[in-house]
Amino acid sequence: MTIVPTFILLAAVALGPVALAFSNRPFLRSPQPAAALDETPYCSSSFALLSTRGSDRPSKSTGSNDASTASSSTTSAPAPSSAAPGQQSRPAPGVRLNKVLKETHSRRQADALIVAGRVTVNGAVAADTPGMRVTATDQVQLDGQTVRWAQQVLESPAYDYIKYWKPLGVICTTDRRIAGNILDTIELTDTLGKLPSRRIYPVGRLDKDTSGLILLTSDGRLPNSVLRGAQKQPKTYRVQVHKPLTVAALEALAAGVVITTQAQRDGKRPPALTARTLPCTCLQIADQTLEITLREGRNRQVRKMLEAVGYQVLKLHRTTFMGMDLAELQGPGDWSRLSAADEQDVVNAIEMQQAQMQPSGDDANDDEETLLD
Repeated sequence: MTIVPTFILLAAVALGPVALAFSNRPFLRSPQPAAALDETPYCSSSFALLSTRGSDRPSKSTGSNDASTASSSTTSAPAPSSAAPGQQSRPAPGVRLNKVLKETHSRRQADALIVAGRVTVNGAVAADTPGMRVTATDQVQLDGQTVRWAQQVLESPAYDYIKYWKPLGVICTTDRRIAGNILDTIELTDTLGKLPSRRIYPVGRLDKDTSGLILLTSDGRLPNSVLRGAQKQPKTYRVQVHKPLTVAALEALAAGVVITTQAQRDGKRPPALTARTLPCTCLQIADQTLEITLREGRNRQVRKMLEAVGYQVLKLHRTTFMGMDLAELQGPGDWSRLSAADEQDVVNAIEMQQAQMQPSGDDANDDEETLLD
């Protein structure tokens, strides 16, 4: 009876080292780190399965075994993307196809041409893809004629700046319901389709009976930068009056005269302002003609100043603004984009605008340049 237990005990002692050796064989080890498994993807999933099954059994593992378990869970996680953060949200390269035609057509006109099948890209009709994007290497044709677009579109400025010789009778409003508004009038002269496709509007205003230089822009920063606060820009008018000028009248105008002005902003009329005008420059150039340069801007200011010294204005014409003049323009109704030098002056004025440049005092009544009569 005692021989059998002794035999079993001796067998267990003899086979112990063999069992220990088998426990160190690779197929019984804990799963390998993810870096090693990357070389054998199939084995990676197999070890993940073994790890899951092993988790169902009670564990007596030490800290090192915990690390192995963590390693096996890492193997089942998806590999991180090699794309840079936010890369998928970046817009596609190039520009929209309708923008290629912006020098000669509005956006709506361009879309209609594309849908009609009149535009091709690299020889293929683009009728079904009006929202497609093209790059500088793509050849775009309209009705079989190559469109030279890359330089104008890809290098176009962020904003548009235009100077316009406003004729008499044109009203400086963007309300197209009003006959003779400045936008409809300037478009009538745009026979070559060179006007910007972006919305433009006048910088300030000239009243209906005043002609001369006015700027139009798509840059909403410009009006406040050049018409209000400390950065008000000089503007020069040539004025013809009904009788000969006197030295006393010129001196009074230059020193400042008391006038009452009534502004209108967004359909509302603030209280009328009665105050002396700021000093200005007056130069007599003919018996009944003078040039007056102002920085101030009150509603119909030049006309009211002349009335204050006993004169009636027969003609009022703005010749310069911010140092720009009408030299490049052919006559009333003509317009052009600003030269590089003039555009730099505009950019400089915008950059000089500071937080303290807020309208105050008579700025609230800013003028025949900025408000409707």
